[in-house]
Amino acid sequence: MDDFKLPPIEVGDIVLCARDLSDRRWHPACVLTVHEKALDIVLMGAGTAGRSTVLHYQDPRLKTNPHLLDDGWVFKLAPHTERVRSLETALGEMAVKVARLEMAATKEAKGKGQS
Repeated sequence: MDDFKLPPIEVGDIVLCARDLSDRRWHPACVLTVHEKALDIVLMGAGTAGRSTVLHYQDPRLKTNPHLLDDGWVFKLAPHTERVRSLETALGEMAVKVARLEMAATKEAKGKGQS
């Protein structure tokens, strides 16, 4: 009964990663692969290294199975990535509104032409 889903994330997105839930040092990383419940990432900066099976820090499995972090890391979306997702959502909503307005204007123009 695990219905936890990753936040919307794509290859190339920037995330912040930490060694475990108690680590307060979040390191920037780039997403290499998106799996159903985890990511593969590459840490940015000096000593760049790749990490596999990086879990979201709010994944409920971490509470019941802390051994999942024995050799792993956790991630959260970087503020920049969150802003991009928010802008994409807003643009999608605006596109729907514009399409509705265009349809209404077209209908109105056709109605005036028939009078």
